[in-house]
Amino acid sequence: MAVHTIESEKLYSRHWNQTMSEIVVSGIPSEMREQGTGRQLIHWRVQATLIFPSTSELLSPGSNTVQCAIFDTVMAKDTGEVVIEIFSKRYRISQQSQAHPNFPLLDGVNLTPRGLLAIIQEKGLDKYKYNGEGSGCLYWCTQVIRHLEEVGIIGQGSQAN
Repeated sequence: MAVHTIESEKLYSRHWNQTMSEIVVSGIPSEMREQGTGRQLIHWRVQATLIFPSTSELLSPGSNTVQCAIFDTVMAKDTGEVVIEIFSKRYRISQQSQAHPNFPLLDGVNLTPRGLLAIIQEKGLDKYKYNGEGSGCLYWCTQVIRHLEEVGIIGQGSQAN
């Protein structure tokens, strides 16, 4: 059986149980170029927006009250299997992002990065392999969105965006 890895050492411990307000799918230009065209490829990742009250004891002095937990897929060069890297950033959306559709959580939904990871694992998205036939990072992100729709976390029809 193949080993599937989740690396979460770079997620601040205070972020694991922080309530999310939305999911953002963010497209970041990569170093890679599309074969035959030379166009720069876009790498897609899922970001969980975390809102902290300005008085929160969880914030460092001067920290932004809007931060995010990023769920990023990286291909292991030796196997083609996906490693999910989870890490914190002190912004909502990267300035490098060229596209970033957002999906607000439905009213009354309480989801944390720990809960999002549980859904990813329950739906088997932690056992994912790029195959070069359209099953890359954007497809993985759309599957996360689809499963969040199915379990009533975000609105129906979100995947179409």
